[in-house]
Formats: sequence, C-alpha cells, structure tokens
Amino acid sequence: MKDSNLSMLELDLKLGKTIDRFQSSYRPEETRPQKASPCITRPGDKLPIGERFLSEKQKTLLVYIIIFHYWRLDEKHFYYFYLDLREHIVKNPNSFWLIVLLENKDYLLKWLEVQQTIGEGELFGNLLGKEYLSRTVESILVVFEETFRRPRRVVRRKGYKDKGSLPRDSQGVIRQEEKVDRILSELQEQIEREREWKSMEISLFEGFLAGERKLSEEYLILFRIIKQERKVENDEVRVSG
Repeated sequence: MKDSNLSMLELDLKLGKTIDRFQSSYRPEETRPQKASPCITRPGDKLPIGERFLSEKQKTLLVYIIIFHYWRLDEKHFYYFYLDLREHIVKNPNSFWLIVLLENKDYLLKWLEVQQTIGEGELFGNLLGKEYLSRTVESILVVFEETFRRPRRVVRRKGYKDKGSLPRDSQGVIRQEEKVDRILSELQEQIEREREWKSMEISLFEGFLAGERKLSEEYLILFRIIKQERKVENDEVRVSG
C-alpha cells in the first residue's frame, strides 16, 4: 500500500476493527428510517429477494467488497449480498476484475498491500471514514418481494384477435430478416469473445495475487496496482526578438 508498512495481518486487523467500530456505533434510523439495507436488519413481513447497489464508482465498489468481508451480516443477507454484488461488478467493463477481491479475502488483502494507487490515509481516513462509509452503506438496498400486485385490466374485444400471419413471399422481407439474424449472430460472438478475454484476464490477476506470475505494465495499470503516468508533451516555444 502506498505510504504504508502494514503487513497483510496488520491490514486485516485494522480493517476488521474499523468496520466493527463503525457498525457498533451506526444508528441508521436517524438518517433513513424508510429504507431497508442488508446492513440494517429489521424484522418485517416482506420477503427479501435480493440486494441493490446504487453506485458504480470503482472506489465505492471496493468499499462494498470490504463491507462484504468484514460487516456482520446475517446468513440470508450474506448470500444475497454476495450474489448481487458479484453480478453488479461483472457487468462493469472497467471494474470487472474486482470480482477476484470479492471472492477471496486473502486476495483483497494482498491487492491492498501491493497496490500503489491508494494510500493508508485515503483508505482509512476517507473511504472508510464515517461520512463516506455511511453513504456507501446507505447506497445498498434490500429488494423485497411484492406483497400486492396491481390487478390486470380486463380488455374486452369483439371477434378473434389473432388473425394469423401473412404469407412472407416478399424477398425484401426475407433479406431484411437474414440481415437482422446475421447482426445478432455477430453481436453474440462479440459478447462471447469479450467474456473469454475477461475470464483470461481474471486468471492472470488471480495468478499474480497468488504469487504464481508477474504482470506486464499494461495489466498493472488495468488492475490499479500502479498509476498510469500521464505523458506531457513539451511544445517548442519560439521567442521572437
């Protein structure tokens, strides 16, 4: 970690104490009495069926992951939290690799130890400070099963609605449908290729955190282990006398 000499064990203890201290002193009913969160367990008649995460910012995603590993969640919300946060991270094209830190707490600690993009002061003083942590906790909502559903309106018609399909003997229509099928097929192939790339990059990241391989500078930047240096172009300045 930038500007820090904490070992993984020391980092683990400090993260645990920070979250535990915040959780013990947090009084959610003072700020959000009407919104349910997995971090705010209240008895109720509605059945929870999942969690929603309202932020896609990379640093907030990191705090979500730290909350998952260190907050005292009941078993039901623990699984909902994991499954829905995993889905929330995977669909983010810039932060999909954070899923590795969600799946393995040791990898989270290893990443925090070796990365040089977040310092100890920023992590504990800002991201895990009372104000930011409160906002992050309050951006996690419980999704409940709908107790009452709006009744469907009965639509009365005369005669039979389905008139059947017209014969498709137009060559223009056939060519148009073939074009749409080709585009959809190409789009699906692109999605599959991107999925394979992400899977391979995640394997690279896991191997690095496990100490099994080194990463190129490109991947060190992608996984936010080092910062990308901005190139400053110096324009030649001509001074006329």
